[in-house]
Amino acid sequence: MKSSKRQHNIHAEEPPKKVKYKGVWADTYIDTHSMKENAISLPGIERLAHDLLTWARTDDAYALMEFLEQKGISPQTFSRWLSKYEALKLAHETAKEILGLRREKNVTIGKWKDTMIKNVQGHYSQVWRDEQARQTHLEQAVISKIPDILYLEKMPKTDEVPERED
Repeated sequence: MKSSKRQHNIHAEEPPKKVKYKGVWADTYIDTHSMKENAISLPGIERLAHDLLTWARTDDAYALMEFLEQKGISPQTFSRWLSKYEALKLAHETAKEILGLRREKNVTIGKWKDTMIKNVQGHYSQVWRDEQARQTHLEQAVISKIPDILYLEKMPKTDEVPERED
């Protein structure tokens, strides 16, 4: 079977084996640790997807940027790969959900304050994104029903409004 058509279960216990790769490189990138150009193969992308899920399941994984820093991959490179490689995209979405659940649990048990994650939790969880959108819609509906109020510092003198007697 050709390596370009090889399928790997990214949820498997073991990552794909590292082998001396003799095929076509899938992409190149600049390693942010060494600042040297590296090449990555399709099996390398699959291994990265597996590593991402393994990392996300550790108790001290909280932010995806940590994983990218550990691997020496820039956010721009990772974003490009997400648009090109379905296995990595699936692993990324799954990892975000895992991290979102961990963050939510830490708030629920009182380990973290909700203000720490409230504004960014939508990046990790579709449920939170939906809820944030719902709340925004409700706020806009309420605001649209509030009449415009004009505040005047001093009431103008008119025949209908007599001078105030103190």
